[in-house]
Amino acid sequence: MLTLVIGENNSGKSRWAEQYAAANREGRLVYLATMIAADEPSLERIARHRRQRRGLGFITLELPLNLCQAEIEPDDTVLVEDISNLLANQLFAHQTAANTPAVPAQLQNLCGRCGQVIAVTIGGLQPSREYDAATNAYIAALNQLNAELADCAELVVEMAAGRPLVRKGAIPCRC
Repeated sequence: MLTLVIGENNSGKSRWAEQYAAANREGRLVYLATMIAADEPSLERIARHRRQRRGLGFITLELPLNLCQAEIEPDDTVLVEDISNLLANQLFAHQTAANTPAVPAQLQNLCGRCGQVIAVTIGGLQPSREYDAATNAYIAALNQLNAELADCAELVVEMAAGRPLVRKGAIPCRC
């Protein structure tokens, strides 16, 4: 089962996804971290996310390029934080291997190997004249990827001002 949690920056999507995963888990909780710490703001974001999920029981795996390498079990609940970083890493990282699967294939691989996948992604980005061509191409690719993932997800939740809005499916709530 794929759940997509989408929202703008600082919309509460990560916190909600972590709590949802913890409340609806079957087996282990596995957190697949995709951010490459490149500067002080990214280091702070990583530290904030670690504090936020402390005590929830997550096993954290750092996989910034290829989620297929995750060592997971059939009943695991896997939280991918986040799709927008994974895509950026693939598009912009200099060490990207030519044989790294595309993001949809990586998620399909995960979904076939565990109980549920919860994928967090940034939504609401729009190309702008203020951005360079590479940034606008990334935004277009992310919007397309988000649309593809929403189509195949069983549950799509959009976060707005800290509140979950169900866009597809229904929350099987224990949260």
